[in-house]
Amino acid sequence: MITIPRAFDTQKWQTFARTPGRHDGHSSVWGLSRRVHYHFERSGESRIQPREGADGLTDLRFSHAVTYIQAMPLDPTDFYTFAMASANSEGRLPLSRMTGWEIFPFEREGLRVVRLAEPQLPEPPRHGEGGNACRACDSEDSGIWSDEHWKLFVFDSTSGAPLVMMLQSREHFDLTDLPDDRAAEMGQLIVRIARAIEGLPHIARAHVSRWGDGGAHLHIFFFARPAGFPQLRGTCFALWDDLLPATPLDIRDADAASVVAALNGA
Repeated sequence: MITIPRAFDTQKWQTFARTPGRHDGHSSVWGLSRRVHYHFERSGESRIQPREGADGLTDLRFSHAVTYIQAMPLDPTDFYTFAMASANSEGRLPLSRMTGWEIFPFEREGLRVVRLAEPQLPEPPRHGEGGNACRACDSEDSGIWSDEHWKLFVFDSTSGAPLVMMLQSREHFDLTDLPDDRAAEMGQLIVRIARAIEGLPHIARAHVSRWGDGGAHLHIFFFARPAGFPQLRGTCFALWDDLLPATPLDIRDADAASVVAALNGA
């Protein structure tokens, strides 16, 4: 069952109405603006396929029935209930298709999913919010590179990735609080740092990540993915970073110095 929000793109779709479900199990949702409608119906197909309807409108056929709802996203209780409907008798969710990926760092046999905890509201405050001290603001460390608004760090100890770096704003902003001028600077810096990392010998890709669940002070991570290891591609590389033996500190520092030199225009 697929759910469709009342207005998933308010700029494009202004009005939706649901046609009654037919007895053969079909159900339809029609977007009535911009002369385009979407027709979602249960079929043997596995993906959305556009086709021209009899009235000359674009018709998209989807592989599942659709439930029209008034609001998205699900509230925490509904989200938990929805998730647990797929759990087994022990309250564990099934293994996902990710466990079959060639980049997944564990063998499927013997794995099981931890039980999903019930919602905790309100969530515990992060560092730098709700009266908690901000370690980034309290620190006088300027990192290995800095300018008027930004600081770039490496960590005291190394991990499995050849190089892990963290970009941090000097002022206390979270990502969604960032003023437009700082956001523009951040975008350019991310590109420059990624370009410098990918310019290092034997580095295939710079992975860029922002989670923000531990601290309210904006910080963005860069992981240097080594060349020649397709198995380390993708989202699982952050896991591999914890599993692989730590990169020698002198090699890490030499790579970090090369990134700094690139940022300084050397």
